[in-house]
Amino acid sequence: MPEPHEKKRLLANTLASTAAQFGALAIAFLLAPLLIRTFGEQAYGAYVLATSVAAFLLLLDLGFGPAVEKLLAERLATGRTAEAGALVSTVTAAYAAVGCAVCLANLALATTAAHVFHLGEPELVLMRRLLGVAAVTALLWWPLSIGVRVLGGLQRYTTSAAVSGAMAAANALAALWVVATHRGPFELAVANAGVSVAGAALQLLLARRGLAAHGVSFGAPRREALRTVLAFSGPVFTLQLAVLVLYHQTDRLLLGMFVGSVAVTLYEGPARLVALLVQIAGFGNTALIPFASQLEAMQRRDTLEALLLRGSRYVSAAVAPIAVLLAVLAKPLLVGWLGPEFAASELPTILLTSLQALLASLTVGHTIVVATGKLPGRLPVILAIVGLNLVLSLLWVRPWGMTGVALGTVVASLIDYPLHLRYLSRNVGLHYGSFVREVVLPVYPLLLLPAALAWAARVGGLTTSLAGTVLTFAMAALLYWMAFLMLMVSRAERDGLIATARALIAGRAGAGGVKT
Repeated sequence: MPEPHEKKRLLANTLASTAAQFGALAIAFLLAPLLIRTFGEQAYGAYVLATSVAAFLLLLDLGFGPAVEKLLAERLATGRTAEAGALVSTVTAAYAAVGCAVCLANLALATTAAHVFHLGEPELVLMRRLLGVAAVTALLWWPLSIGVRVLGGLQRYTTSAAVSGAMAAANALAALWVVATHRGPFELAVANAGVSVAGAALQLLLARRGLAAHGVSFGAPRREALRTVLAFSGPVFTLQLAVLVLYHQTDRLLLGMFVGSVAVTLYEGPARLVALLVQIAGFGNTALIPFASQLEAMQRRDTLEALLLRGSRYVSAAVAPIAVLLAVLAKPLLVGWLGPEFAASELPTILLTSLQALLASLTVGHTIVVATGKLPGRLPVILAIVGLNLVLSLLWVRPWGMTGVALGTVVASLIDYPLHLRYLSRNVGLHYGSFVREVVLPVYPLLLLPAALAWAARVGGLTTSLAGTVLTFAMAALLYWMAFLMLMVSRAERDGLIATARALIAGRAGAGGVKT
């Protein structure tokens, strides 16, 4: 099992990452209906399309970011400071080149937007302007973005989370200014770009200070360091491609290309709810990768196995009831939150949120595969699933619109699930019997409780308002978690969780607290 200081560090980093991620997500949830009403469905759809293009161009990272976090953590753990400095210098130079490539890609797409997207003339003009903002931003942001990756390798997630929280607050203020002054998507994009560049610059400054404290000095970029990064980043790049395809950036682009900007706007309902579930499922993954890398480097295989099963149980118990409740309460939640026109998004929401209840059970195992360098063997399956998803979505987007692209994701993911489980069994030591006993049986049968309560409330008319829907959701989720803790978690395990939390608080309060 992890040493006490390791538990505190992992929990501190996990809590910091979670707070930053959920803070930004909560702001996005609150601002979405305001921005939709201010911009209108067509203009908001164009704005979302531009953000989806930006998300796709993040693929030009080529997996360098996670590689820096993993490799830097390993080198600092073993005292190889010279190699750490060469690693950071090399990837910084690579990111500068990527920034130029992203700038050119945005400009090229801006000139051909009329041939790519199914947009009206006003939306096309807006789209070109938004892509121009993205092009200029890329030149500055990409080389600065090495800072957040270095902070990850240093496992200073509380530091990066503080900066991310400040950036989220600044973006929220910018959005409120846009709404209050009746500005448009272009002004919001410019403000968001300024916040992103300023935040990245601050994170780079803090990262350089952290490296200096470890005795790391910078030198010229080195080919050997680049080859080392590429050896790890190639598989991660494929994984990032799969995430973008499977988690709805591709869905938005396909809707924008074949249906129109209004469909993109309506798809924001299910997409944001799924984003919430993905954030919850991955709440510890950012901190887990460098931590698991260190355990692998020190041959701590027993700790990794314990982390796999227990982490999978907790993540599934956190995500699955929320996913089921989002599916049962999809229509009243969408209508109360975003407006009556979003009732058309009910079926895609049910399909996609229900899928996440299942996929959550493999999240921790997958993260450990990535952290321990065992991802390459799964790449052929990942690529095949990505291809299947694209083919199905292309076939079904014209006849069925939002439901078609959602079905493409669901069918491909269900085919992949048993293959993914088999890979974890062969490469991470996951035993099917242990998985059923320690993850499936403690988590999934209890889902009948919140589902029944939510359905009864909906039939009884308690969800006709947003307040009633949220109250129903909260009560049903609380019922599940109380039942899970009382029936499926041993007293010793509960005591261990409480002791870890107390140790974290004590460590942060004392002079010898956790280094983050």
